[in-house]
Amino acid sequence: QEGQRCKGSFAMLCIFSERSKLYHLRNGKWTEKGVGYAKLMQHPHTGQVRFIMRQEKTRTIVADHDVIEQAPYCMLRPDGNNTCLAWTAQDMTNNELRDESFTLKFSGPEVAGRFAQEFNKAKDLSSRKPNSLGDDDMAAAAAATV
Repeated sequence: QEGQRCKGSFAMLCIFSERSKLYHLRNGKWTEKGVGYAKLMQHPHTGQVRFIMRQEKTRTIVADHDVIEQAPYCMLRPDGNNTCLAWTAQDMTNNELRDESFTLKFSGPEVAGRFAQEFNKAKDLSSRKPNSLGDDDMAAAAAATV
């Protein structure tokens, strides 16, 4: 859920969550990678934002990368129509760093527009200097998990 913290040791803050279909480029063709909730998750201490998506039926992670302000990565562009957005990222799915080209298809143009807005805000958040929290602050934030 957007605006809520997820379970886990870092209590990541969800800044975007919407059901969508993810494609990736393989051998010059777009192939479906999965259907599920595309999420933008922010680390509470560093401010770093990650794009994470799990396959709805299997819960397998199909995309996991930092949202960064560094060309050519994370430069959103329309892909075919106003419900699809494409970008390239250094994906960490399966703990293996790999350049991936993604296209995300949403239910409508308003959702795609909201994703683009939040994704671009996330690049700015991720490029800021990390918060300087002490050990007590970090322990308190970790204890605040839902």
